Amino acid sequence: MDVIPLFLILSVNIITGYGATHLRLQGPLSENGTGRLEVFYNGTWGTICDDGWNRNAAKVACRQLGYNYSLRMLASSDVPDGSGQIWLDNVWCKGNETDLENCTHNGWGRENCNHEEDVGVECSATDIGVRLQGPSSTNGTGRVEVFYRGEWGTVCDNGWDINDARVVCRQLGYKYVIGAIRSGGASVGSGRIWLQNVNCVGTEESLGGCSHAGWGNHHCQHYKDAGVECSNTGNLKLITLAEMKF
Repeated sequence: MDVIPLFLILSVNIITGYGATHLRLQGPLSENGTGRLEVFYNGTWGTICDDGWNRNAAKVACRQLGYNYSLRMLASSDVPDGSGQIWLDNVWCKGNETDLENCTHNGWGRENCNHEEDVGVECSATDIGVRLQGPSSTNGTGRVEVFYRGEWGTVCDNGWDINDARVVCRQLGYKYVIGAIRSGGASVGSGRIWLQNVNCVGTEESLGGCSHAGWGNHHCQHYKDAGVECSNTGNLKLITLAEMKF
């Protein structure tokens, strides 16, 4: 029998014992880059406590998940509560780490939290985040909101048409656009109105690549908030004159 030197055995153990930390998002919007953050360690998935959680930590997590941008850190009531193991507490990142494990923390499993403190992230492939709001938003239908300079805001329906909706649906990860919602058809938002006179060709990767009146330049009120209806099943819908741009 061949004898394997002890130092080679130790080397193999060191290499296989340490690797990139696996992360995942959980929740109804996890496929769109938003949800509760969970980390895989010692054969078990577990959550992260929100003590010390900040934008730099969210940035590292989004990058590790494969997204280009971190739009928002989520904590407490922003994410559904997890269950079981809580792996990390007091995570603190500089923002340039490649792995969440490289940030400082209490140590694996050392925490004094409950699952009401589970953290989450909102990530995006583009620097202009898009989300749907309203009672049917998780089903692909709702008021369109964009994230710009750290703040969510709505889009005015002046000029809003099927090409604009097509870009939004694509950016949200849906395969098909069913319709563009105008003239009070979407739930009414509040606060910032970011865009007006959006004019997309329909092939843009994100709404930020379409022409518009300029960020924050508008003369609208929220009863004119624009929306979309997206789907992954390709249901057809007749486009009305109200959804067309002239």
